[in-house]
Amino acid sequence: MGPRELHPRVPVGESKSAMTAERDLRFDTYVDDAAAWANQVKKDPRFSRLIITGHSEGALIGMIAARRGAAAAFVSIAGTARHADAEV
Repeated sequence: MGPRELHPRVPVGESKSAMTAERDLRFDTYVDDAAAWANQVKKDPRFSRLIITGHSEGALIGMIAARRGAAAAFVSIAGTARHADAEV
């Protein structure tokens, strides 16, 4: 199976009910969601490896999720060069 784009941060359709109220969202919420997706993909036999890409704030999220999910690679697009804790 070819590459797939997963956007756990963008609730649409029936997934809206699974989303936390925006006022209750925290950086860790996004990291936890991305890491959960990473772990789900790693268990799926249709995928041979996990590569996480993040843009801007998503690069911070993806960096941590890639480590938690043991991704084969991580691509940062317009991400920061500083540690996430220095940014948040």
